[in-house]
Parts: sequence; C-alpha cells; structure tokens
Amino acid sequence: MVDDHSNYRGLHHDWIPMQSTGQIDQNGKEVFEGYIIKYKEIFDSPEEIHKSEVCWDEDICGFSPFCDYDSDCGAEVDKRTVEVVGNIYEHPDLLDKKI
Repeated sequence: MVDDHSNYRGLHHDWIPMQSTGQIDQNGKEVFEGYIIKYKEIFDSPEEIHKSEVCWDEDICGFSPFCDYDSDCGAEVDKRTVEVVGNIYEHPDLLDKKI
C-alpha cells in the first residue's frame, strides 16, 4: 500500500507556509514572515512607533524591518520593543490603521 498523502494535502489546502525570522517579540511570540509588527527604532524619539509587515528583503539578505546595528540597511529596530499585532493574511487592514 502506498500513501500519497492526498488526504493530508486535501485537508490543509488553505494553509500558507510562513518562514520564521528567528526573532521573538516582547511577549515571547515567535515572529514569522507575513506578520505585522509595531516597534521603535533605536535612534528615534521614544514616542515614535513604527508598524511594518515582516518580509524577506533581497537587498539585505534578511527580514525587513529587522537589521543588525552595524548594518547599513536603514532600519534600526529596537528588538526589545517589537510586538506582533497581526498578519497580512487575516488582518491586512492593520497596515492602514494608525497605531
């Protein structure tokens, strides 16, 4: 008997695979590609909060908006302030709303 996993594929046809960034938000939640996060940047005023979709960026060979302090990619995310607020698949409208 050969199992072709057709039932498995049939049950989960609406799943969207998302890559982990290796980052953890301030609440201990793993951050995946496609998540919407809010965060502060290291050199901004403490009141300024940013919001962004997490996505792979070919130019920096990493996940935007995350960046190492010694990189020149532009975003300097204070990783202690990162918080997952949703994802682009279930809540795409979050990118348009004010924080």
